[in-house]
Amino acid sequence: MKRYRLREKVCTRLLASICARNFILGLRNFILGTIYFLVVPSLSLAQSNPTPLLPESLIDQLIHEVSGAMVMSHAIKLGGYNHERLKAEYENRYHESIYIEEKARLYKLSNAHVETFPLDDWTWGAERAELWLEKPERRLIVRYRDIPACLAPGSWNGDISSTDLVYARAGTHVSDYDSLDVKGKLVLVSGSLSQAHKVAVRTLGAAGILSFYNPAGRPVDNPDQIAWQGLRGVSTDSDTAQYPYEATFGFSLSHRMGMDLLSLLEQDQSVKLSALVHATTYPADMEVPTAAIPGNGASDQEIVVSAHLFEGIAKQGPNDNMSGSAAILEAARTLNTLILAGKLPRPKRTIRFLWGPEFSGIYAYLERYPEERGRMIAAINIDMIGSRQTRNGNSLHLYRNPWSQASFVDDVTEHFFEYLGDTNREKVHNRRIKYGFMKPVIDPTGSRDPFYYHIESYFGSSDHAVFNGRV
Repeated sequence: MKRYRLREKVCTRLLASICARNFILGLRNFILGTIYFLVVPSLSLAQSNPTPLLPESLIDQLIHEVSGAMVMSHAIKLGGYNHERLKAEYENRYHESIYIEEKARLYKLSNAHVETFPLDDWTWGAERAELWLEKPERRLIVRYRDIPACLAPGSWNGDISSTDLVYARAGTHVSDYDSLDVKGKLVLVSGSLSQAHKVAVRTLGAAGILSFYNPAGRPVDNPDQIAWQGLRGVSTDSDTAQYPYEATFGFSLSHRMGMDLLSLLEQDQSVKLSALVHATTYPADMEVPTAAIPGNGASDQEIVVSAHLFEGIAKQGPNDNMSGSAAILEAARTLNTLILAGKLPRPKRTIRFLWGPEFSGIYAYLERYPEERGRMIAAINIDMIGSRQTRNGNSLHLYRNPWSQASFVDDVTEHFFEYLGDTNREKVHNRRIKYGFMKPVIDPTGSRDPFYYHIESYFGSSDHAVFNGRV
């Protein structure tokens, strides 16, 4: 396969999705990785030594300018807590889109605006939801006003008074319900809410589902964490119904809440619950904020940096994916600041930044602008880089291109991961030079974790998959 020199051309595509974990150290490291790929083609390399590809002086400038604290601040403001999304947002602009556009303009990015795309389906929204224990005592279990994640998106109206609770183990297979009568009752399960809903509600006639399933797989470490879980009913024949699905409701509970209810059931007590759900829908548009750093005019090609700002509208995930959205915003600020200050040459190619709903937002944008899509030669997608590595036992992942679209840009980004990993950990054979990191990329407010990473083969679990075959 023909290879091009780095300083002359960026070949084909980079569909690298970075999916993993650590807010301050990890976010700074990833932003530097993104910037590293974006600026390498613009520089004349003084030597072929791959460690590092960029001059040390430029790496130092990038380290000194990029801010993990600012990324953390963006992520908190975008989705630091699950708020009740009000009617005004559905009817006007979502606060995430407003925030991204305002910051992009503040950072002097070019053509910062929000693209809107009409949706065929109405957008679901909740108004009120409460779950109460009635027997053996009356007390509140959870309320949507306090924890919006407790109500599964797609739930519809329901008013259940003092109804029996039945435990069905995982509840995801019909065999879990052997010898159980769940018709008209509330069902507690440890498995996926949506899968249990299909069996218990659609097939066996249960009134609703309560699930304390945690897909992160560490409920004991985070006993009060409530996982986002959604459901969707069976489509009706109506083309005019406000919510054209036959659905009941589902509550997502924490591990502690689930264990408390299960303990009552195991004491052979008659457990009764009440549930109230008010939901609605809105004719809302899909929003895709975008901005750019213009190239120097030597080429009309573009490099794209993307992160999904929404995963559905109800879900608000600081890690999935406000972390990635905040990271590319900071990458844009860092690059543009250094370019405007004359410390970094303007890139040959325009750098396009895209935020939007996962999959659907990027797809809609590419379909609306086929000419622009034709100028795109590479894409970097960032997803879920915000949880602390040592606490959660994870690492930052670089997903390479599929073998059918192999490109040397995989090697450029892999080189950066290796360089950063090698210089941001303690190495025994360096102890006579210094203990600690050789080239620390550490925010003053961040962690001191080593840079844990993995290089993976292609896996299409995020927006990078949308670019396959389209750019």
